[in-house]
Amino acid sequence: MIDEFADLIPYYSVLYILIAFLIVISIRKYRNGDTFFSSEREKIISITFGVFFTLFYVSGLVLSSGASFTTKSVSLILASCALFSAAVGIGYRFITLFLDKHFNAANGSGYLLFRHSLLSPFFIIIACWLPVFLALYPGLFAYDVAGQMYQTRGSYSTHHPLLHTLFLQAFYKLGEKIGSYNDGMAISVIIQMVLFALSLAYSIQYMINKRVKRSVVIAALMFFSVIPIFPILAVSMTKDILFSAAFVASFVKILQLIDNGLNITKIWDWISIIALFILTSLLRSNGKYAVFAVLVALVLKAITDRANLKKMYPLLVLTIVFTAISNHALVRATHALPVSKNEMMSVPYQQLARVYRYNINCFTSEDRAAVERIIPSIGSYNEHISDGVKGPAKVFDSHENEKEFWHIYFKYMLKQPVRYAEAFLITSIGYWYLDDISNSQMYGRRADGGIDDDFGLFLMDTKPGYGITHESKLPWLDKIIKKLFHENKYQKLPVIAVVFSMGTYFWLIVLSFFYCVQKKNKEAAVPLVFILSYIATVLAGPCSLIRYALPYIACLPALMVTAYKADDVQAK
Repeated sequence: MIDEFADLIPYYSVLYILIAFLIVISIRKYRNGDTFFSSEREKIISITFGVFFTLFYVSGLVLSSGASFTTKSVSLILASCALFSAAVGIGYRFITLFLDKHFNAANGSGYLLFRHSLLSPFFIIIACWLPVFLALYPGLFAYDVAGQMYQTRGSYSTHHPLLHTLFLQAFYKLGEKIGSYNDGMAISVIIQMVLFALSLAYSIQYMINKRVKRSVVIAALMFFSVIPIFPILAVSMTKDILFSAAFVASFVKILQLIDNGLNITKIWDWISIIALFILTSLLRSNGKYAVFAVLVALVLKAITDRANLKKMYPLLVLTIVFTAISNHALVRATHALPVSKNEMMSVPYQQLARVYRYNINCFTSEDRAAVERIIPSIGSYNEHISDGVKGPAKVFDSHENEKEFWHIYFKYMLKQPVRYAEAFLITSIGYWYLDDISNSQMYGRRADGGIDDDFGLFLMDTKPGYGITHESKLPWLDKIIKKLFHENKYQKLPVIAVVFSMGTYFWLIVLSFFYCVQKKNKEAAVPLVFILSYIATVLAGPCSLIRYALPYIACLPALMVTAYKADDVQAK
């Protein structure tokens, strides 16, 4: 069995090096009679995190290698949990101690990091992003943007956020009037860069107002400014950027609301928080689930804390009502057609398609014929993205089809639960597996096994037919960016590769959650509901892409301020 799984560990993995280091430290500490844990509660939480992390990490190793959950692979997973969970738990202890120490408030007087706590970080971020914008001028016209622009030439639909589609259309028409589609779309990119940078600067301002240590604030600012995830996605015309701006600003508003004891006193505060919640709901379809979840959490917190319940009920009602009115107005104004329910069915379709691919003989002849009729493309299963299977599905064409599908779905859930679990985990693997590279190889594969142009961690292709062309103003930087993220050369850099792993940020959020449970940090409950409810919708989505993870990655520094208990001291 060891030989069978010897090649599972990627050459750029750092986990087992870390675990070996922790084991050596553990042995030395044990010999000296030292203890790692300050309480029995901390020990239980630490080991639980260790089991949770090891379980998912080794499951990722197995699934990413092309293996399945067989008796041998499950034995490997269980053996790894038994061997490494304690070491990972000790690692949890070291990391949380480090974060608690560095995120706690800076004591003393004279705390002044910037002359203006919002505009100074904003201009630093924009200055660092500007070269990337010039290198990728007029921006990345990729992903779903062409599909949205196509709607503006015909009929609209709610498949993409109408508000963002109209935003793109306005600047496309501006480009038509000024004689350059490139310049028109470049203006739209500049506006979204400004809005996204403002939201990130807003979170930096929150950290400054909480008087987090200067070194941590500067590290967060550099994280937003120079880590390529942010500037490259900031110049992408996809809907995720404006959504991320609204999401991050909403998150900071939630943190401020918690700090103020759920007290909203100024009319501007009412307007701003409701407006941000509405924008978060309208700019991505799954944003409304996170907003609804956090509104309910705020009401429950007000009930349990007996604080300002009379203000949380109006916040919930007004947000829901104005969101519904705004969405209805957009649909009426554009005569948009409703989106197919297939968009919400990625996980069920993937699960049934995986059974069809690997265990087709378990279907009865009647069930197989029904599945092939209701999901015509079920044979085109791609384990990392559901678009090929869900696109032509006819499940919701009639009540009979829907009833028949769910009967078959639950029937084979009982017969093939392992395949169902594999399908969900592989489709979402990019979000939680530290060494995943599938999200950088999802597009661009040709039938001969080669790779198309402009393919990699970030899509950089320019969709034809819209008069928009790539005109780099900094060709040397353009070449570096494409070398790293089109050819995926970043994966050859062991330490740097970790920065571009979505799993890194997922596990930092999970670690913060465990730490809040350990410390009984009730103040972090509502912000965590907002983050985790959004992550839940992403995990249930059609694939793993870094642009989908951008909102919670951008919220991470501010979340950690709350999780690691920085004192509520206003900067002077």
